[in-house]
Amino acid sequence: GPKAALAAQAQACFDCWVERTSERAPAAYIRKCESEFIDHVRALKGLAPTRKKMQLVVLFQDKRARIPRPQFAMIKRAATLAKKSGAKTITVIARTPRPDSGDYEVRLALRRAAAVAKALEHQGVRSDRIRTLYLAESQGPAKSDRPTSRITSQRAEIVIH
Repeated sequence: GPKAALAAQAQACFDCWVERTSERAPAAYIRKCESEFIDHVRALKGLAPTRKKMQLVVLFQDKRARIPRPQFAMIKRAATLAKKSGAKTITVIARTPRPDSGDYEVRLALRRAAAVAKALEHQGVRSDRIRTLYLAESQGPAKSDRPTSRITSQRAEIVIH
């Protein structure tokens, strides 16, 4: 039933939290798993979620602005959450790996954010509710040769307010 589904989601979020912590993923990724786990546990207890702002991440392939097929599930989830929550604003944040990123990386990040915004529109989110924003990481990945570091810096974040 519904409680079993919530319990399964809580377990998946807990596993995500532990896995990302052990992999030393960026703090934002760890906090996302942790807060989703807490929200599922609160829901199991009949309590309201603890957060008002929701954040989802769309990962991209190296040097590409096209959304990888598996990431469309995240876009669909974001659109569903935005519509159900009655959110007034959905911000798509374009990210670059370093504050001193070159023009190419900035343009690529902005193209990624535009692709996510367009995909949200295709999922029924009104364009006047979507805005894009560019932010550089405060510091780049410690080692760019680590696969998880490269992957996590090639992303767009969807923030539902």
